[in-house]
Amino acid sequence: MQVIFAVIDFVSENLGPEFVESPPVQLPTLYKDTSNTIPLIFILSPGSDPMSSFLRFAKEMNYMDRLVNIMITGAKTISLYSII
Repeated sequence: MQVIFAVIDFVSENLGPEFVESPPVQLPTLYKDTSNTIPLIFILSPGSDPMSSFLRFAKEMNYMDRLVNIMITGAKTISLYSII
């Protein structure tokens, strides 16, 4: 773990903090880049949970009736939501 933090510090100091910080997610902007063949996929890190933002976006767009929940169970349970 110490190597990870050292690399983060090195990159931040030499290239700038924008290379190690995640940009804020704007779902309306991301949604414009999606289609029925280009999905929006979230790759999550520990502690991140975009679900409340996703559900709020679906409600604001009046897409709650188009929301589909897919659960995958195994060693861990994975819940996927999609607007169709």
